[in-house]
Amino acid sequence: MIVLDTCILRSCGLESSSAEVLRAIRTAGVEGVSVPWMVMEELSAQYAVKYRKQHEAAAQALQSLAAVTPWGLPVRLPEMDLERVREHWRTQWSRVVDVVPTSGEALRQAAFREANALPPCRDDGKKTGARDAAIWLSAIEYAQAHEDETVYFVSENTRDFGDGTSYTGAMAEDIADLGDRFVHLTGLSEVIGRFTEPAETDPEVIRQQLSSPQAIQTIKEAAGRLGGAASMDIDVVEALKLPGFRCTTGSSLTTVEQAVALRWAVPEVSAQIGEITAAQSYRVGEQVWCVATVRWLIGGLAFLEDRVAKAACAWETRLLFAPNSDDPRMTVLRSSLLQPLSETEFGEISDNFLWGYVDPGTPLAADLNRRRAEGLADTMTNPESKLWMKLVAAAVLAINWKDLPTLVPDVRMGETHAG
Repeated sequence: MIVLDTCILRSCGLESSSAEVLRAIRTAGVEGVSVPWMVMEELSAQYAVKYRKQHEAAAQALQSLAAVTPWGLPVRLPEMDLERVREHWRTQWSRVVDVVPTSGEALRQAAFREANALPPCRDDGKKTGARDAAIWLSAIEYAQAHEDETVYFVSENTRDFGDGTSYTGAMAEDIADLGDRFVHLTGLSEVIGRFTEPAETDPEVIRQQLSSPQAIQTIKEAAGRLGGAASMDIDVVEALKLPGFRCTTGSSLTTVEQAVALRWAVPEVSAQIGEITAAQSYRVGEQVWCVATVRWLIGGLAFLEDRVAKAACAWETRLLFAPNSDDPRMTVLRSSLLQPLSETEFGEISDNFLWGYVDPGTPLAADLNRRRAEGLADTMTNPESKLWMKLVAAAVLAINWKDLPTLVPDVRMGETHAG
């Protein structure tokens, strides 16, 4: 088990190549990658403190501005939500690391060591180090509880933890019975050097793996979720003014233009692989893992402001996958928002099979519209139909299909019979 200190996560960042390698090690199952509970809480607290300070500054600025604005200030700052910020960052980092417990006993011992300035705590005129001690003791307790595992404790904080060559006092006693099952590393470069090695992968092999049905299905499901849950009622979306996503739309009878979609109208979207860049491969254990940036062309039916229409987007993803395996275990490490396609890309994207239902220039839509027109014409000619029903049917025919040549006979037939 690899156990990381707070400083390691803080220095590498969520979107770094080091974080990608950690996810590859964790996904490959060669070693577990974790942090003590104390690390996760310390890290999320650091984000929350920054948020609180900025929120307080913004509140003060708004108050000062309101005081000199004669007509009042119609801007209201959202309530401070520190726990939401903490939970957000816990969730983000849980995609990279697991969490090992920090026991109550470890917390008590940590407080005791700080009070008595016992390593890794210190007294430089002010006693500090309880959190460091809790992190260290969490790793020690894990090693003691898992006698069949080697614990790799990783910290750049050599001032408090040392460099792993020797320990004194309480820390020496902590590892006395662990032998070579406790390994102290002082940076992520040592982790990467110990558990991975560079590898080369043919670009065509990468493209072939990412074009597999399994990979395409993973992207389709993820893009469908990103574009909004299809089960969400459109009235709710509009009432809440949800932001939706930008897309490119158009049909065989209309110009191509950019629009804002409220959400996907149906969960079935298409995914077509585009450009692949920044590919890096590592051998982790017996398996080669690749990290690459991939641009996908996504197509589907979306709710626009006034209609359901064909919509297409670009989606840039950073992916982790095994290129030479029957099971690529593809993971989306991070991604951009859905973005509109260029007009050229819109012309190149493969048709989504649902597009034929909303593009009036397609045979499928023409046949569907003809059957709808015939049904409305039947309503107009049915002697049992009420007058208001006939008027509605005539209005729908006149408004929706008067400009489609293939449906003009249906409309005229309906008007003749109704007369």
